[in-house]
Formats: sequence, C-alpha cells, structure tokens
Amino acid sequence: MQFTRIQLDSFKCFVDESIDLQAGVTAMYGANGAGKTSLLEGCFFALYGADALPSGKNLADVIEKGEDEAVVELWFEHGGDQYHVRRRVREYETQTDHDVTLTTPDGPIEDPGPVDDAIEDLFRLDADAFLNCAYVRQGDINKLITASPSDRQDMIDQLLQLGKLDRYENRMGTTRNGIESVKDAKEGTLKGVEGDIDALEDRELEQQLERVESELDEIGDEISTLDDRIAPLEDERREADEELGSLQELESQINDLETELRKVRSNLGEERKKRVDLENERAQYLTQIASCESTAEDNLEETSVESLDLDAVKSRIEEIDERLDGIETARDVADERVSEFRNAAEEAETTAGELESDADDLEGTAQERRREADEKESDLSDPRGTLEDVENEMGDIEKRFAQSPTSRNAVECYKEEKIAELEDIRGELEDLRGKLRTTRDSVGHARLLLIRGRCPECGQEVEDAPNVSSYEEDRDKVRRLKREIQDKESEVAAKEGTVEEARSLADAAGRYESLESRTEDLRREIRGQSETIESLREEANELEEEAITKRARAAYNRTAIPHLEALADRAARARGHLTDEMKSLEAEQRSLSEAQEALSEADQKRRERDRIDERLEEDVDPQIDHWRNERERVESELEGAREELDPGRIQRLERRRDGAARWQSVLEQRRADLESRQGELRSEKGGINEALNELSRKRDQRDTLSEQIDRLETAIQQCEAAEQMYRDLREDLRTRNVDELERLLNELFDLLYQTDSYAHFELSDSYELTVYEKSGEALDPTDLSGGERALFNLALRCAIYQLLTEGLSGRAPLPPLILDEPTVYLDEQHINELSGLITRMRELGVDQIILVSHQEELVDAAGERIEIRQDSTTNRSHVRVESRDLLA
Repeated sequence: MQFTRIQLDSFKCFVDESIDLQAGVTAMYGANGAGKTSLLEGCFFALYGADALPSGKNLADVIEKGEDEAVVELWFEHGGDQYHVRRRVREYETQTDHDVTLTTPDGPIEDPGPVDDAIEDLFRLDADAFLNCAYVRQGDINKLITASPSDRQDMIDQLLQLGKLDRYENRMGTTRNGIESVKDAKEGTLKGVEGDIDALEDRELEQQLERVESELDEIGDEISTLDDRIAPLEDERREADEELGSLQELESQINDLETELRKVRSNLGEERKKRVDLENERAQYLTQIASCESTAEDNLEETSVESLDLDAVKSRIEEIDERLDGIETARDVADERVSEFRNAAEEAETTAGELESDADDLEGTAQERRREADEKESDLSDPRGTLEDVENEMGDIEKRFAQSPTSRNAVECYKEEKIAELEDIRGELEDLRGKLRTTRDSVGHARLLLIRGRCPECGQEVEDAPNVSSYEEDRDKVRRLKREIQDKESEVAAKEGTVEEARSLADAAGRYESLESRTEDLRREIRGQSETIESLREEANELEEEAITKRARAAYNRTAIPHLEALADRAARARGHLTDEMKSLEAEQRSLSEAQEALSEADQKRRERDRIDERLEEDVDPQIDHWRNERERVESELEGAREELDPGRIQRLERRRDGAARWQSVLEQRRADLESRQGELRSEKGGINEALNELSRKRDQRDTLSEQIDRLETAIQQCEAAEQMYRDLREDLRTRNVDELERLLNELFDLLYQTDSYAHFELSDSYELTVYEKSGEALDPTDLSGGERALFNLALRCAIYQLLTEGLSGRAPLPPLILDEPTVYLDEQHINELSGLITRMRELGVDQIILVSHQEELVDAAGERIEIRQDSTTNRSHVRVESRDLLA
C-alpha cells in the first residue's frame, strides 16, 4: 500500500500545494519550521480526521490563519485498488463544520463517522494503532520503550488483532451473565407458578362447579312457575286501570272546565276595569289641552305672531336664530379686531425693546469671538513646532532604512529569516559538537588500548582492532572538527549581530508607525485650530450685521403703535351697537320658545286622547263581548259533565285493582329474590370456570418454563466453553507472537547495531523488555544511551511491522512507514545503522517509506527528495519535488 498524491488547501501553513508521491523511500528536508511535519500531519489527518489531532487541539486549529476553510485530499493505492479521501473543515462564527468523502471501488462513503469506520476496517488500524506502528512522530521515538508493560501489551495486541479476542471473550462473558440472569428469573417464576397450581388444586373446583349448576337448574324451574302466576294478575290490574282511567279523564275534564270558567270570569272583570281607567285618562287629557293653549296665548302677546299657529311660531324662532348667529359672528369679529389691534400695539412696543436689547448682545458677542480667535492664533505655535520635530525624526528613520538591506514593510519577515538562519547555524554547531564528542571518545578508547597493548576483555593484541587502526584518522578528524566548530562559532557570532541589527530595525519600523500616527494627529489638530479661528471671525462679522438689522426693525415697530391704537377704538364702538340688538332679540325668542313648548304639549295631549278613543273602539269593547260569550259556553259544558260522573263505580274499580297489585307484588318480590340468587350462582360459576382455566394455563406455563430452563442451562455451558476457547486462543497466539517478535527484534538489532556490548534482547510473555550485555548482566532499555534507545525503538517498531506484513500478507497491506525526525538522538554511527534499517524494511517488501530529516546522508540516499520552503514575507510553505531523473 502507498500514498500517491496529497493536496493541501489552507491547511496550516500550506495555501495551495499538490505533491505526487512515489513508491520507495521519500525524504523531506528543509529549514526548521518550514512545514515538513505539517505535511505529514496532513496525510494523517486525511485518513483519521479529528482522531489524528494532538491532545488539546480542535478541528479549527488546522485552518490557516486568516482563512475560514481548509481542505485536505489524499489519493492512495491499497490491495490493488485506488482510493481517494477528501476532508473539509469550515469555521463559522460559533461552530466548526467537518465533512468528508471516501471514494472507493464500490462507491463513495460520506460523513465523518462512516468514513472513519471504513478507514479503520480497511487498514485494520485506528489512529492510535497507526501511531504505534507506522507513524513515528517527532519526539515519540521512545514511545514503545518508555510505555509500561501493560500499555505495551495493549499496543501490540491491538496491532496484531489480539484485542478482538479480548472483546469476543468479554462479549461471551456478558452474554453468559445475561443468560444466567434470565435463567434465575425463569426459575423464580417457575417456583411461583408451581405454588399457584397447588393452591388451585386444593380448592376442589370440579365439585364446586357441579353443586352450583344443580342449584341454578332448581331456581330456573321456580322462576318459570312464578311467571305463570303473575301474568293473570297483571291482566286484571290493567283492565281496572283502563276503566279508572276513563272515569278519571271525565273527572279531570270537570276540573279543567271549572278552572277555565274562573279564568274567563277574571278576564271579563279585567277588561271592564280597563275601560273605566281609559275613560278617566281621556277626561284628564281634555283638561290639560285647554291649559296649554291658554299659556301659549299669554306668551304670544309680546311677539310679532298673532295666532296660536305652531308653524308660525317655529318660523319666527328660526328667523331670530339666524339673526342672532349673524350678530354673534359680527361681535366675535369685532372682539378679535379690538384684541388684535391692541395686542399688536403692545407687541410692537415689546418687540422694539427686545430687538434693541438683542442688538446690544450681538455686538458684545462679536467682540468676544474676535478676542477668542486672536488667543487661538497664538496657541498654534506649539503644535507646529512639535510637528517639525516629528517629521525630522521620521526622516532619520527613513535614511536608516535606505542604508539597510530591507524595507520597513518587510522588516518583520527579514528579522524572522535572520533568526531562523541563526537557529539553523546553531543546530549545525551542535551537530559538529556531537560528532566531536563521539570522535574524542573513539580516540580516547584507542589511546587506552594502545597504552595497555591488549584488550581488557578478550586479552588479544589491539594492533588490528578497528578503533586502533583508525586512531590517526580519528585524531585528524578531531582537529578538523575543532576548526569547523571555531568557524561555525564565528559564523554564529556574526549572525547574532545581524539578528540584533534586524531586531533594532524592527523596533525602528514600529517607532516610525507611531510617529506617522503622531504626525497625522498634529496635522489634524493644526487644521482643526485654523478652521476654528476662521469660523470665530466669520461668526463675529455675521453677529455685527445681524445687530444692525435688529435696530432697523425696532425703529419700524415704534412708528406703527399710534395707528394700531386708533383701529382698536373703532372696533370697540361697533361691538356696543351689536350687543343692544342682541338683547332685544333674545327676549322675544324666550317668549316664543315658551309658547312653542305649550302648543307642542297641547298637540301631544290631543294625540294621546285620540289613541285612547281608538283602544276603546278596537280593543277593549270587542274583548268584553268575547269573554261574555266564553263564559256562557263553559258554564253549559260543565253542567253536562257533572251529570255524567258516577262516584260508586270508581270505588269498586279501585278496590279490585289494589288487591291484584298487592298479590302481584308478593310474587314479584319472590321472583326478584330468586333472580338475585341466580346472579350470585352464575358469578360463582364464572369464577370457578376462570379458576379452572387459570389452572390449565399454569400447568402449560410450568411445562414451558421447565423446557426454557433446560435450554438456558445448555446455553450457559456453551458460553463458558466459548470463553475458554477465546482465552486459550489469545494466550496461544500471544505466546507465538511474542516468540516471533523477539526473534525478529534480535535479528534486526544484530544486523543493524554492530557492537560487542550487548548479547541479545528478551521480550517476556507479559511484554517486559530486557537487554542482556555480553557479561550476562540484564538492563532495562531505558538505561541505554539516547541513540541506542532510539535505534532500539525503531528496531522494535520495524519488527512489529515485519510481523504484521508476514502475518497478513496478501490480505491487508499495511500503510507506509513514516519517520518524522528519527535522527534527533542519533550520532553519526547510529545514523548509518538507521540507513541500514530502512534498507532492511525495503528488502522485506515495504512499498513506501517517508522520512523527514536534516541529515544529508539519509536525504541523499532517498529515491525521491522533497524540499519544503517557507516564504519569510507571508509565512506560507511551498514544496519542490526533486525527480529521480534530476537526482541521477
């Protein structure tokens, strides 16, 4: 399996980068912070999404600063098929959106959950297993060694798919516990059912049912006999009731006629009384009409109306109303003109005084504005001098940048570039010092051997020993390394001076921006003060012009006052004439109104008198005649009904009916008692039948529960057997894998780590690691030197990788082996051994190995090289792929 292409859009420091990846060994190199690790994290994130992020990071952290969306796409081959995964992370105001699509030979898969499950099933590795096996992150080189034995066991079991056997065993144990719980519940239920069966059988339900059915038959026969005796009594009582009903109807008819007669007589009396009341009311209306006409005639003597004509009175009142309205309007106009002319005269006097006072105030304000403008003009000297000083300082900074290798806009990037260069040189210096220490140790060891003449361990001569034979060469190398270190230290000192100058320039650029802001503030202040001075002087001129205008208006108002007072006197005289005429018309109008009221009342009384005459003729007199006729008819019918009624016959029929009813009641009470007992027996029979049915159901339930308990016991035994099978299989596979892993680890370490110090390594069944020296002394791997621990960890990972490859060959090709800065703790000798380890993995059939390193030996040995560069002005990273043809 191998990665074929990676596309990064706004992912961390990559804006729009696409890289084609080849099989074999691919080396990535570049300056510190250029983005090499980010590129590897992009591949990891494309596969596992949020699970690939370090602890404490969230999805929004992968988006480049200033952007709101990041897209990562990865193409890869797996098992001979082509796959493509695309992840997009988008940040909103309050949330982060994550969508992903995996294109497979069987069709696309969408959404994070299904895609993550598909990737894990495809590789048989989740994100943690991928890190423990295929991806060595920077700083995690010793992860497998420093882990506890239990953690190491969990990691390796997960990689070798043994964790599934634990899950299967746990699932089977959970299933067994569940079945045992069900079995216990079933046994408890069976015990309760058997107790219910015993209780029901003790009741002798069949004998009870036979007794109840016999008593029900006896009650049914007696009820039939009672029904035969009750029927004739019912017929006799009904015949008597029918005859009594006809007589009672005649008696009721007499009562109704007597009631109707009383009602007719009452209605006739009411109508006669109503006629007397109406005649009295008519006489009162005639008296009131005469009084109203006399009152109207007295009021009309002092008016221009000569007859008792209501229409003439209304017409004269309307004429007076119209004249009064005209007079009222004329008076209002006269009042308004008097008030208007007098108010105008007063207002003219007041306005003239106010205008003269305003003119005095305006002239005083104009003088104040002129003084204020003169004071502000003198205050402008301070900001103008400050502005000149600021512009001179800015000119000095501009001259400094004109003589520097950068500009103010690019100075931050220039500073970061120089700092990065200093860090690179310091890293190279540390590498040289490490080489010097290693070479010095080799020289010291060789010198000690030469002094002794023999090896202290084996006692042989040392002339042909590797360290002794290269003694002079190593001494020359020490001297050369010292010179290189001195040169590099000088270069570091020079670069430190350059960095200090870059930082000083960055501070000057910041000072320049502050001065620019200060210059704008000063210029804005000077412009504002100048505009204020000009505005104050213009305002003074306007105030003086306004004062002249107000004095002219005051003189005009004083000349109009005598004319306005004369007009007010003329309007007051006209108003007096109108008031006299109004009083005369109002007196006549009052007399006419009183006469109109009396005549209107007289007309109303006449209409009421006519209404009474109409009621007497059309309503009261016809009703009196009607009720006289009704009285005669009812009296005749009542006399005939009384003659037809016979009181003795009614008494005989009542005695006959009451006797039949009493005997029928006795028989019906006996029948009701029998029916009540019959209902009780039927309920008892139903309860007995229900108990018999319950007994049958309980027996069936008992048989079913017994069969279920037997099957559950068999299932429990099967689960226990499966648990033991999974447990034995896991232990067997773990033992075989541990033995095989220990063998592969020793083969790799013997092949790669050429030393006489260690004999072999041991991996126990509990996954404890032990290193044995030649002397037989046991060491913990954490006691090894930094380079030895790193190489041992890589050998352990590669041994696991080889075991997985051999165990899953042809079924689940593993992902590329990814090494991020694996040489951090390695000296030159260990770096050469790491190269051998990589060669070994290629020989084992690993399709693709991707590594990040600063070591030229590893980079030059790669089949393909990728350089990562970072633009110092934008902090964005770019990729340059060196093809195989170019390397050749």
